[in-house]
Order: sequence, then C-alpha cells, then structure tokens
Amino acid sequence: MTGHGVRNHRQSFHPKTSKTKVLEINRLHPKPDWTPKYSWTTEKKIHKLREERKPRKYTDTTKYREPHRAARREACLARNVWYRHKCEHLESLYNKHDAFNLYKVIKTFLGSKKFTNHNVDEQNVPIMVIYRKKQVWKQYITSMFGDDTRSEYVPYAANDGYSILPEEIEKALGKAKTGKITWTR
Repeated sequence: MTGHGVRNHRQSFHPKTSKTKVLEINRLHPKPDWTPKYSWTTEKKIHKLREERKPRKYTDTTKYREPHRAARREACLARNVWYRHKCEHLESLYNKHDAFNLYKVIKTFLGSKKFTNHNVDEQNVPIMVIYRKKQVWKQYITSMFGDDTRSEYVPYAANDGYSILPEEIEKALGKAKTGKITWTR
C-alpha cells in the first residue's frame, strides 16, 4: 500500500483532472429544459445570449460584456413589448365596458388573485385525503366562530311573552301606512 496506491489516489483528485471529469460529465448529460424566470422572457434568443456569456465569465471580461449587454437589451425590449400587449388588452376590455373580465385580468396581472381552494396543511402541502380535508375544515370553522364572546346558554323564554300595553299597539297601528296589512301572528 505504500507508494503506488497513494500516488494514484492523489492524482485522481488533482484539480486539473477533476475539472476535466466534471466538464466531461456536464457535456455527456443533457441539460434540463429551459424555463423562463419571468413571463416576458419567452424568447430563446435571450437564453442563448445568457448561455453564450457563461463560459467567458472568469476568463475574458470584455468578451463577457458583449453578450451580457445584448441579453440585457433584448430582455428590456421583450419586457416592453410584453407590457405593451398587456396594456392593449386591458384597454380593449375597458373600451368594451367589460368590467368583470377587466378586473379579473388586473387581479391576475398584479398577483392578488384570491384562491378559494385552501386544501393545504400548515406546511403548505396539498391534502389529498378526504378525512384530513374535513379536519382542516373543522379547524377553520372553529377558528372563525369559536370565540368566547358567544354564549351557549339560551335564556329561558316564558310562554307568556313580553307584556305589551294596549296603548303601544294602538300607537304602532296608527303610525302604520294606510292600505298596508299589519304583521300578525
């Protein structure tokens, strides 16, 4: 175990050989599909420019800046075009007097759309089992209506009812509108 085995072990972790191994693995394995970070970056041209600048990042800064500036310019143009189309769509809905769809688009555009389906637990994991959905619903209802200010005690109601004076009844009937039937039990 002296000598030869140790030398091969050290050579395998040499920075140049490990870098070539990593580059070879990256070349052989396919990259994941490109998904845009923003909804306006749908053009592949911006992605190609950004991929083009990556290898030049630490080697040549002047060659890195050219695709970087071009990518920023293309992204700015794409963003402006995307916003212009959104505004034209909103203006067309406004001109049609379609208030429902106009506010619906504005809510989704601003990201303030309220979701009515809250079938998630405390860790925001979707709940698939009906039993667990019922538990979450019960917790929600008890948190909404389970306060101490409401009393569960129902006061005793006498069969006699409240005592109303005959003068009060005559006064109420006198103030009632003519031609209308008064409420009777």
